[in-house]
Amino acid sequence: MLIAGYASTPVLDSHGCIVLPMAFEIGLDKFAKRPVLRDTHCENDSCIIGQVLSLEIRDEGLWAEAWVDNLEIVKLIESGTIGAFSIGYYGNKVTKGASGKQYVEALELFEISVCEHPANPNTKFQIIGRDRPELSGRCRVTWSTARQERRLPELVAQLARRWERMQDPARKVPA
Repeated sequence: MLIAGYASTPVLDSHGCIVLPMAFEIGLDKFAKRPVLRDTHCENDSCIIGQVLSLEIRDEGLWAEAWVDNLEIVKLIESGTIGAFSIGYYGNKVTKGASGKQYVEALELFEISVCEHPANPNTKFQIIGRDRPELSGRCRVTWSTARQERRLPELVAQLARRWERMQDPARKVPA
């Protein structure tokens, strides 16, 4: 079964955190190399129920498409018992607001699960297909076009700074 929806959105979750979309801009590499979909945050490999096929960082949050191949979980999704994504992550940069809310600005994603009761209320997914896609064992990660266009000047500036450092005659280059 093919499912899709937001795995994370920037709203206050039941843990008192708001995961900002920019938090995903760096921390998806390791996950994308082994993009397993899990059942309810179970860390055992027997709880792998499918594969995350693609992730897109959007202004509205992290959009995910995943394939579920565990027949028991497919039945629970079809019955409406399970209907949401949930993420597991290490918060690399978390700031605390005046109201006590924690803002996650950078993270390392280590897990995406399906569950009954997500911490983030906006992570309900939809069934979008039943035809088995080709599974590559890797996850495609993209940014929305609007997000790419806004980040382009920042990326160009970073590359220019790197180039300047490389051209600096005072910089010692290993032989």
